[in-house]
Amino acid sequence: MTAGIDKACLIVVDMQNDFVRPGAPFEIPDARAITPNISSLLEAFRAAGRPVIHTRYIADESVMRMDGDVPWVAHLKPPTLACKLGHMRLYGDGVEADCADIIAELAPMAGEPVIDKIMYSAFSDTGLEGQLEATSLYIAGVATEVCVDDTARYAVHLGYDTVLISDACASADRTNHRWTMDNFRRNYGRVETTAEVVSMVTQQART
Repeated sequence: MTAGIDKACLIVVDMQNDFVRPGAPFEIPDARAITPNISSLLEAFRAAGRPVIHTRYIADESVMRMDGDVPWVAHLKPPTLACKLGHMRLYGDGVEADCADIIAELAPMAGEPVIDKIMYSAFSDTGLEGQLEATSLYIAGVATEVCVDDTARYAVHLGYDTVLISDACASADRTNHRWTMDNFRRNYGRVETTAEVVSMVTQQART
């Protein structure tokens, strides 16, 4: 059952240059396809006066313990320096930007929190829970089966009514994306589309 928006919050996970832009070290091509959907969600939540929270994955030396066991960790080291805050990168679309920043197309508005994390879940040692007044969380972003899924499951464990927005999440592997959505729907919470969420937020904001 869809909860009311009076206690709803949109969380946009890791829509950063090093995940979204062409030629990025962690490029997820489908992240560019979902950007308009996330933009629609941001517009709807903002217009309804509901909170929006953004997250960023930031490279941290503590994760180097996983090097050799988890392939992506090697990209955090020189010369790539993936997701290193302050490191400028020129991408395949001609954009030069801080590799850890949220893409300009989805830039946070003034007053919207940006949660920096060094592991998958946005709740892991970030203080996010203490910033939430919501009881319903709507989650979008990348990568579906990693940071999005880990954040959503953690939210469920903390007692939040949690919704994954299927066409506002993306993975480098579409099979993993579908599997994650199916598994979440069966075992954790609801899965809805951008159109369904925008319609609900817009209609309830009018009442």
